Amino acid sequence: MRELLKRLGGHSALGAVLHVGAGACTELEDFQRLKAEKILLVEANPELAERLQRRGRGDRRIQVVSSAVAAQEADNAILRVLNNPRESSLLKPARLLERLPNLRVAREVQVP
Repeated sequence: MRELLKRLGGHSALGAVLHVGAGACTELEDFQRLKAEKILLVEANPELAERLQRRGRGDRRIQVVSSAVAAQEADNAILRVLNNPRESSLLKPARLLERLPNLRVAREVQVP
């Protein structure tokens, strides 16, 4: 994504940016620099969503939604937060844990 953002740097301002699974959103400053009109960050992990809220304070273009996104609608879902948060998922990580034995489920969180 960084390469794409570099290429966009010489063009006109971005319209709206939707980042689903924003995580730590290391690209946030790039979105701001490219003068995105609206930046919508969707993150299921409540802790990461709160960090994004803090980072976005003072910039009216940024909206953070703390919610999971899935193929099927559900009232609440279980987010499996792994010790490497980038690998967290609504899916059970059985095969992932087989391939990456240092990973483990640190906790499970009910998310909207």
